[in-house]
Amino acid sequence: MTTSIFSPCHNTKYLRELYDTIKDQDFTEWILVPNGEALKDDFSWLKDDSRVKIIPFTKETKSIGELKRFCCSQATGDILIEVDADDLLTPDAIEYIKKAFEDPEISFAYSQFCEFYFDHPQFKDWESPKYNEYYGWRYKDFEWQGHILNECIDFDPVPSVFQMIWYAPNHIRAWRTTHYWAVGGHNPELEAVDDFDLELRTYLYGKMYHIKKCLYLYRINGQNQWIQKNQYIQRVAKEKAEEYFYKITYRWAELNNWKTVNIEDIKGDLNKKWKLKDNSVGIIKAWDRLQLLDNPQHAMNEIYRVLVPGGYLLSSTPSTDGRGAFQNPNHKSFWNENSFYYYIDRNESYKINNKTRFQAVRHRTFFPDQYHQDRNIPFVLFDAIVLKEGTPRLPGGINI
Repeated sequence: MTTSIFSPCHNTKYLRELYDTIKDQDFTEWILVPNGEALKDDFSWLKDDSRVKIIPFTKETKSIGELKRFCCSQATGDILIEVDADDLLTPDAIEYIKKAFEDPEISFAYSQFCEFYFDHPQFKDWESPKYNEYYGWRYKDFEWQGHILNECIDFDPVPSVFQMIWYAPNHIRAWRTTHYWAVGGHNPELEAVDDFDLELRTYLYGKMYHIKKCLYLYRINGQNQWIQKNQYIQRVAKEKAEEYFYKITYRWAELNNWKTVNIEDIKGDLNKKWKLKDNSVGIIKAWDRLQLLDNPQHAMNEIYRVLVPGGYLLSSTPSTDGRGAFQNPNHKSFWNENSFYYYIDRNESYKINNKTRFQAVRHRTFFPDQYHQDRNIPFVLFDAIVLKEGTPRLPGGINI
């Protein structure tokens, strides 16, 4: 199995350090693409390594997606391995990547990683940051050349990790080449968020594998793209997460062979115990339906009971903030954005003696379209993950 490392290179300041960490590894080629300032630099020191292919990119572009797509178009390997030109690989990184792709069903693999400051104006060299563990982050010590760094124990690929770009699968990232092109490769129109966008498409049509070992060291020097383009990244990443959320949630259920059930298709009296087994459903869809049930707490208890650990409730319900909740004589229960706090917030749940718990993924009031807005019929959107024994670790807060 052949491997192509690819690295757009705008600045060669740390390039020798990267090369020192990959030169003794078993890879087929390194596609190194100088662009911008790096076009003026001298790469002759790499001439003795026939695996290194230096292919300048002379076109002016603001799009990192265009650069990465160009890199991959020049690669010949069965596996495409993304490595930033200022970062470092552990000595066994390529070995673990190749091992992951021995499974023919795997289309994308990613590893755990460490971040470290270097040449940063505010932090000491090799200082390694941690993000707040309240929000789901977990770490363990990782030793690198005498430095003790914080290895981030990355999240497994479930839909909720794609709701914020910071939680999505991180470096090292590798694609099976055939799958990379099958899903369209990097989007050349994106200035940033290119990997996030590609990961979403990858999840829809492939299978991801989490290598639970640190293979990558990410350098933070204050000039990183995510710092320079932070506003753009946050805006576009949110748009992408919204665009793909339902698609990847259905894909999650498919990958795990879980059923997706519409509330209106459940037989029997829904005001009594539902005719579904405990932990038997991946997704419950309750669009414009919860208000037709007599008892909100009974409905939420039954949803909790039948969903698998980590399963999803997808719901939208006419809100009492407008006319829609009350205007239809068939409505039997009444909901608004605050109604769901009793199921996601411990400080509220005890007030109704609630024993169930959910973690909101999307929770807001909205108008579905102009028709509803003209008639003051807002809905409350509540898409949430059930938290019970066996639920995987999730981003965004303490689970249970």
